[in-house]
Amino acid sequence: MRERVFDPLGITQAGFGPPGHSGKYDQPQGHGEISRQVPLDPADAGSDNPAWISPAGTINISLRDWAKFAQDQLDGAHGRGKLLQQTTYTALQTPVSEGYALGWGVMRDSDGSLQELTHAGTNGYWVSAIAIYPKKETIILVATNVGGDTAMKSVGDVISSLEARLKLKD
Repeated sequence: MRERVFDPLGITQAGFGPPGHSGKYDQPQGHGEISRQVPLDPADAGSDNPAWISPAGTINISLRDWAKFAQDQLDGAHGRGKLLQQTTYTALQTPVSEGYALGWGVMRDSDGSLQELTHAGTNGYWVSAIAIYPKKETIILVATNVGGDTAMKSVGDVISSLEARLKLKD
């Protein structure tokens, strides 16, 4: 990841597992539910996905560096990405089933052009979501250090509100 993704994109504030250090409040700490008032200790093995699921996402990343990744995906949708070959961006962003493209949710306009790429995820203690609108040259990143269904719905509501406010969908 560092060699093939982080370094080429200039990502310097990313790691694996929950962010921060035990006993310090140097990063936001995850919470299992909104009702849970005690943050999880980043050193606790139960504060992130188990190691066997790591390929699905145990990365922590600053919003600034996440934006670098998102920008590269937006650039890739326009044929100017720097991380991958154009055929790879196309493969990653083309649906293999209705609305799904190898990790991305995909929405197309009536003319078949790419309207929106989305992805959301949680480890139960954090929720994050990304929405990319290639025609509008716009990216939305939303993250919260609370997990659970309410947090997932809230993140979706934030994205929907911004879509409407910014008139991102035709």
